[in-house]
Amino acid sequence: MLALVLAGSGAFAASDTPGPAQTPAPPTQVVIPGSGETEQDRQEKASAAGDVASIEKEVKMVADAALLGRLQRVATRLIPVCGRPTMTYTIKVINSGSLNAFSLPGGYIYVTKGLMEAVESDDELAAVLGHEIGHIALRHGPKQEAAAKRMEPAVVGAILVAVLTGRAEAGLVVQQIEEGRLNHYGRDMELEADQAGVETLRRAQYNPVAMLTVLEGLARMERASPISPEELGSGQTHPLAEERAAKVAQRLKGLNVDVVAGRREVTNVMRVLASPVTVQGKTEAEVTIGSPQTFAVFRPAPRDGQEALARAQAIAQRLNDAMLSGIRAFDVALKMDGTQAEILARGEPVLTVYPEDAAVQGATVEEVAEKAHTAILQAFQQENRLLHGI
Repeated sequence: MLALVLAGSGAFAASDTPGPAQTPAPPTQVVIPGSGETEQDRQEKASAAGDVASIEKEVKMVADAALLGRLQRVATRLIPVCGRPTMTYTIKVINSGSLNAFSLPGGYIYVTKGLMEAVESDDELAAVLGHEIGHIALRHGPKQEAAAKRMEPAVVGAILVAVLTGRAEAGLVVQQIEEGRLNHYGRDMELEADQAGVETLRRAQYNPVAMLTVLEGLARMERASPISPEELGSGQTHPLAEERAAKVAQRLKGLNVDVVAGRREVTNVMRVLASPVTVQGKTEAEVTIGSPQTFAVFRPAPRDGQEALARAQAIAQRLNDAMLSGIRAFDVALKMDGTQAEILARGEPVLTVYPEDAAVQGATVEEVAEKAHTAILQAFQQENRLLHGI
């Protein structure tokens, strides 16, 4: 089993005379010792020292116990089952709102704070780390042109632009510079690292669909970027992330992975939440669904000794279970039953509207049920648009 250490950027200062206790600097990195570093591992680490120094001279690292703890939790599952567990890995969070991650030879991985806050699950964070670990495990850095030398200044500069500006297209500049220099060899590396990441996710028992959802998000960013691939000189006819997502989707199909259910597990696209809300000065409960746009499904009333929030939570649980089972829009139906109405998922009731609920909203039972049904269908439509990049 691999041990994991949170390493601080500061240390206790030595002194011959007693003095007040000094508070150590908070940790700014997660270090995971390998199972037994090889000479090759140590050589790669030494060769990357200059690049590490150049980058860390210009950017500020985050000393956030919660973020580092999350990295620790995810990385400790990934490293022992990755393609190169002998290497000691050092992972740091860069204080930038941009959505970026990159790796260097020697086991160095950098993730921006913005990206860590943007991923919607530990599975998606594992996909980001798994991809970067894949580059390291496959020795992509040393295989590049001038592997034994420091990165070209243009590439280091582009990386810094990406992490400091917070602009999505800056990350594309890094990608395109590297691809142009390597005559598209870097393109193959990205595809290889994706596939290696999928395998690592599976071995670590994370949902491999997270690699697909991360790439789909990157593809949306590329489509929204004002800089086209042609302007960047890559000669590509479509964004790289789109191709990468297609390759991962093909791999998942070969593994018989339920992509629909998996996407709902690792993202918020169809997640159902129950939360307290204030309506006209009164605290009520509301069930919502979907992301990035959220749809209001239902506001239950207290009933049979059960508080409104408890009812909302029970409804959310049933709806989430139904979503994770892979239901589609055509599986959801509305049924009127006397003085009450039911929303059914594959014939099973997941939400029941009673007269008390209608009274809370100043509407009829049928109107409240139809509104709930419509909100759920709107979430399915949003999911479909995101899936097809519309």
